[in-house]
Amino acid sequence: GLTCDSCAETDARPLKTTTYTATVLTAAGCTTRDSITVRVADPPTATALGDTTICSGSIASLHVETSTNGVDRRVRWTPSDGLSCDTCSTTLASPTATTTYRVQVETAEGCQAEDSVTVEVNQPQHREFSIGREYRVGVGGAAEVSIQTQGTSPTEVEKIELEVAWNERVAQLVKPWGTNGVMTGSATVGWDLEVSNDTLGKARIVLRRGGGVLPATGEVARLNLRGFVGDSLGTELQLSAVITPSECLSSGTTPGRLEVDSICGLSLRLMEVGDANYALLPNTPNPFNPVTKLRFVLGLSGRTVVEIVNIRGEVVARLLDEELSAGEHELMWDAGGVSSGMYYCRVWSGMWWGEQAVVVVK
Repeated sequence: GLTCDSCAETDARPLKTTTYTATVLTAAGCTTRDSITVRVADPPTATALGDTTICSGSIASLHVETSTNGVDRRVRWTPSDGLSCDTCSTTLASPTATTTYRVQVETAEGCQAEDSVTVEVNQPQHREFSIGREYRVGVGGAAEVSIQTQGTSPTEVEKIELEVAWNERVAQLVKPWGTNGVMTGSATVGWDLEVSNDTLGKARIVLRRGGGVLPATGEVARLNLRGFVGDSLGTELQLSAVITPSECLSSGTTPGRLEVDSICGLSLRLMEVGDANYALLPNTPNPFNPVTKLRFVLGLSGRTVVEIVNIRGEVVARLLDEELSAGEHELMWDAGGVSSGMYYCRVWSGMWWGEQAVVVVK
């Protein structure tokens, strides 16, 4: 381990702790000896943990794991800006921009080890989702309603969840169109689309694309809504939105509106309703177990809903929801799935509705 074993000065590079003895011999044959020990310390190790991505203003935890075999050591993180402690094994980092922190571990013998960790900082973004308020539809006609998005820049998005709600007596999804009445928009072409409708007057829309990039502006989805003669001349199109991942992303929504065009025949139709012959006829038999016949008369054609509710007003069965012609109609209700008691049969069509009690006896 010596560069020269016969020199007055030499460099020693032992691989382990070694005692070297120097012997000096004079011309007269006299000798003298002395020794020196070079201690070889085990090198430390340093493993930095905490590579992560945070939003601007958030905090990341950094940690260094060391191995110094019981020898005292010093820790130093650089740069120190944004750190809660630059000499601690564990520290909190709150950088304002993406930063690579280096950590150095030094033992009392002067042995050193280094490692680094990177904290990537993303700036917060906001996404707005909106529906226009200019949509008009004639009675029985359909309108394609667009959901638009606007942000400050393209955004990496894995999933968008939208919920649209409207007055079910005024509008209804045209389900044979697209996926249950919904299609992807120009900004989400190629994305997976799921649509669920657990109640009338509401659509839950889920758009998925792993690693997908949503443009700064564009159309995310399109609904096809049909208008009906209902209890008003229009409906608000309420909208909610959730984006995944939600870190560094916030979202807002602006509702839209769909108007039923009164110029194209609705005024005349509403006036005719008052004189038309509507009736909810007695069901037979009543009381019954478990099947009864329900009968009703419509003065005008239109979307008609028949449902059964309990005494608390909860819907226990929806028997019909479709376009019916004017005239008398009947359908059967099998009450095998409900308990004995009083229920109410409700029928509504356009501006008219009727209700009567039915009794199940088991």
